[in-house]
Amino acid sequence: PVEAEEKAPEPALLVSAENFTVLIKNNIDFPGHNYTTRNILPGLNTTCTFHKTRDPQCPIFRLGDIFQETGDNFSEVAIQGGIMGIEISWDCNLDRWFHHCRPKYSFRRLDDKTAKESLYP
Repeated sequence: PVEAEEKAPEPALLVSAENFTVLIKNNIDFPGHNYTTRNILPGLNTTCTFHKTRDPQCPIFRLGDIFQETGDNFSEVAIQGGIMGIEISWDCNLDRWFHHCRPKYSFRRLDDKTAKESLYP
């Protein structure tokens, strides 16, 4: 069903979701080089949390950190909603160093937060 335009509760009902985490599993295959890999490294510390400088290879993302990377405030977005994208870039030189083939993560907001149409059809 289509959402009705109603005033959302403030503060957001799930404001604590800012600390929820998401595990991203990503596999890539380069058949021309007979090479397959994934973003989860052997011996992954399952208590890690992604941080672009301290732990850039950790595939576990805190929702609040994703919003912070896009320049948005989680508490504000939690009220009306928003659509976030996580881009995974694999820039690998497979002619030289297979073991240096690691993903880089970037984040961006996909919806137009100023347009009311992004909230309701």
